[in-house]
Amino acid sequence: MRCSKISYATKSLLLAGCLTLSACGGGSPTQLASPSRPTTILPPPVSLPQNPSDFETTEYNADWSLRAINASDAYARGFTGNGAIIGMVDFGFELHNPEIDWHPSSHGPDQRWVDMYESYLGVEVTESHHGHWVSGIAAGRKNSLATQGVAFDAQVLAVDFFAGVNRHTEFSNGVTYTVSDPWGYVVNNGARVVNKSIGYDEEDFISNPPASNGNQHYTITNAARVVELGGLLVAAAGNDGDPDPMVSNIDTLTLINQNNLWASGGFFLVAGSVSPNGLISSFSDRAGILKDYYLVAPGDNISISAEEFGLSGYSTGWRGTSFAAPHVVGAAALLFGQWPQLSAAEVADILLSTATDIGDPGVDAVYGHGLLNLDEATKPSGQTTVAVKSTTAAVTLTDGMIVMGTAFGDASPQNLADVMVLDRYNRDFYVDARANVISPPSGLDFNSVLDQRRAPLSTAVQLNSGLTAYISINDTAQATLPPEIFLTEREKLDNKPHLQAWHVTGHLSPTVPWVVGQGYQLHQALDIIDNNGIQTGALFVTDHKSQPGRSTRDMFFASGLPLDVNNRLTFAVTTGTEAAQPDHNLVAYHQEMRRQGLETRLSHNFSRGQIALGLGALWEQNALLGSRSSAGLKLADQTVTGRLSLQGHITLGTVLGHDWTLEARAIAGISDVSTSSASLFEKFNHFTSSQWQTRLTSQNIIVEGDQFGLNLSQPLRVENARVQVTRATGYNLALDAPDFTTQWLNLSPTGREIALEAGYARRTEDWTFSANIIRRFNAGHRAGVTDDSLLLHARTRF
Repeated sequence: MRCSKISYATKSLLLAGCLTLSACGGGSPTQLASPSRPTTILPPPVSLPQNPSDFETTEYNADWSLRAINASDAYARGFTGNGAIIGMVDFGFELHNPEIDWHPSSHGPDQRWVDMYESYLGVEVTESHHGHWVSGIAAGRKNSLATQGVAFDAQVLAVDFFAGVNRHTEFSNGVTYTVSDPWGYVVNNGARVVNKSIGYDEEDFISNPPASNGNQHYTITNAARVVELGGLLVAAAGNDGDPDPMVSNIDTLTLINQNNLWASGGFFLVAGSVSPNGLISSFSDRAGILKDYYLVAPGDNISISAEEFGLSGYSTGWRGTSFAAPHVVGAAALLFGQWPQLSAAEVADILLSTATDIGDPGVDAVYGHGLLNLDEATKPSGQTTVAVKSTTAAVTLTDGMIVMGTAFGDASPQNLADVMVLDRYNRDFYVDARANVISPPSGLDFNSVLDQRRAPLSTAVQLNSGLTAYISINDTAQATLPPEIFLTEREKLDNKPHLQAWHVTGHLSPTVPWVVGQGYQLHQALDIIDNNGIQTGALFVTDHKSQPGRSTRDMFFASGLPLDVNNRLTFAVTTGTEAAQPDHNLVAYHQEMRRQGLETRLSHNFSRGQIALGLGALWEQNALLGSRSSAGLKLADQTVTGRLSLQGHITLGTVLGHDWTLEARAIAGISDVSTSSASLFEKFNHFTSSQWQTRLTSQNIIVEGDQFGLNLSQPLRVENARVQVTRATGYNLALDAPDFTTQWLNLSPTGREIALEAGYARRTEDWTFSANIIRRFNAGHRAGVTDDSLLLHARTRF
């Protein structure tokens, strides 16, 4: 001990009144309401703990206090005090009473020390069951009998004031002191939080004790010993209605400060009392000079249970800060039981910082930090971070999101129902992150189709003999928009004409064409160079080619080199950046995304058509085949996809009086993914993807200039995507860090979409008309989902 031994002996002279309850937290029996007749409480029906109301049983409602501190919210989150040990230094324990789970190291009184105490001070020790009452408030069992304690699954290590544990002898001023250290005893036997509902005030000083029995006296050490050993000491404020807590509390804090007992991580709290009306009790000592260590809890009109009221009954109307302190102690036990790695100072800070502010704003001299609030104390505090294994960087779950691309269909990362997050105290919480994953819609995006088709300002401008510019502008207000969740606020308000696509063509030489532009994908740029003459345009809704649209901002350049009269080598490069959109309502779009691509194609022309073999690569930053993700749920820092394509077309000749053309394209890809070090997803396999399409088209079917076609296609689909996820499953107390488990999850969709479509289009000078009939099997790559669609579209200008 670093504190003065003499201080124990001198302060022991002030404890006589404490044992008559004249100044302790409990108040004197004459101040208490008369006990009511014992009432037998019948057990409620058993129900599953699904929400707070499931815990608000008859036993719970036997007293108003549990509801006042929002205890049922803590119970609904699984907090019961299991594993926690509460230290109680008091008197009058019923250590045989089954209403409390008594720790086996509990001690009752030793008559030798009772006799010595009474003889020296000339007083009689009270026979009150004060210690048992206080213990029941803190940890009375939840068993449908009598009342229920705050931490109903906690153990109580009870040590009677006269137990004489850890005692030694001191001599001072002619007096032989037998000094017991119950505070050190309970802490050293596992108690993390200790209740002190006994104390002294000015009126308890005894200047001239009888000093009989050979000047031998029994006393105990100062409760500052709890803080010295790293425990949490919770003391009753006192019952004189004074502006400051009673003297014993001020002395304890002074001793802690003088000897720097905070270094152990221990802490000291003082508990005042509020009445059922939420106001400070008239008898309660206020926060005063100890306001930084003070909070309030129910301590007025309290129901208590003890054998004296019948095992199944309880008595109501009791009052005193003695009954406020065990509410705080029980709350601390709930936290220690859930997170034994917390220090006493951290638990105290949680209770103080989450208390409901009442009285004057902020920490005040009446209520201190405010009213104990278990709902807030058992929620994450401060910024929460996802528990990831490979980094110590702070990654918030609110910043984590996955917007799955259509190639993944209904695939979604699993095991996100209980993702561990850590708060500022390193407490582990488990949250459902499934709402942070947005799967792509399974339906067709008719909005984009219509947006493309209402672009009447598509024109070609001959710049000079070698240059031609092609521009497509949407000059119609955006009457139809993509799904609302994907829009930024700016896009929702943007009704101005916008550029859909443009490109400029020219020739480096008569045989070396080039094209530069924006708004097309690489294979479309290569089609322009190949000049294959296939002009099906927007005939098909299920076209696997991405049509020009306002979301395509990539710049491209393409050129070609003839190898001989029938063979050509073409290539195209693209680059683009989508700037971060901080106003977007999806956080996955708050980060910049860049793309770079390269594709080459070897084409062979023959008399009736063309066949081509292509090889390409696409690099994406912060994306994965159209999927966007961020923070702790980030799928990819970057993705490199290699693609092999085979395509061609052939003129079949005249059938039923019309010329028909058959086109086909198949693309296979393999992707390499670099994952983020600050994510649950740590590694991808080298997965493949595929897409294919075949179509039969003809013109002039009904009237001159119309188009008709049949299309059979499979849109882009991942084939065998698997991701390794390393997630926290529990907290390792020995390591003071989460435990992690690793497993591979399947990210392939359950089905394979096959789309069959018939399309018809006709354009006159004033009107454009189109019709599409579509049947999709396993729509959106979702197994068993079949949908049928009919799109009729007519447009005119006036």
